[in-house]
Amino acid sequence: MENYEKMPVYVVVKEFFDSFFIERNYEKMLSLLSDDFAGIGTVEEDIVTDKNEFVISLKTELSAMTSTVD
Repeated sequence: MENYEKMPVYVVVKEFFDSFFIERNYEKMLSLLSDDFAGIGTVEEDIVTDKNEFVISLKTELSAMTSTVD
C-alpha cells in the first residue's frame, strides 16, 4: 500500500474516485480512508459514521451500477 498521507490531496481524491467509478474496487477505496472516517452523501440515507457502514453503502451502490464512468 502506498503512503497516501504524503501525496497531494488531488492525487488521493483521483485515486479514490477512480477506484469507485472505474475499478469498482471498494477495498482500495477503504485503504484511502482513515480509521475514524465518517461521511455524508447527497441524500439523507447517505450518512455513514464508520468504515463498516461505508462498506455496506458502497456495496449497495456498486451492485446497482451497470457500467463504469470513463
